[in-house]
Amino acid sequence: SLELPASRALGFYGIVSAATLGGAALAATNIDPIRMLFWAAVINGIVSVPIIAAMMLVVSGGKGDKLALPLWLKSLGWAAAVIMALTVGLLAWSALP
Repeated sequence: SLELPASRALGFYGIVSAATLGGAALAATNIDPIRMLFWAAVINGIVSVPIIAAMMLVVSGGKGDKLALPLWLKSLGWAAAVIMALTVGLLAWSALP
């Protein structure tokens, strides 16, 4: 947290410093920032499919779960996971020669 002194939040400040240095290094290259933003969104969409599926497995668990969702929310969550997986599949299919 930014509220803690640096001596008590070494991990946090290390991550902030690494991200800042990484951003400065990328700014020094000739890579188009819009292209980087586009590919970051593509990677985010691909990685989010297994994450949302895992989350839906957790909240769709059995009896007495504190994270149990109503049926309509489970349906929407699984529909989102399926639509995202189809989108990633279509992306991969469109990239084939």
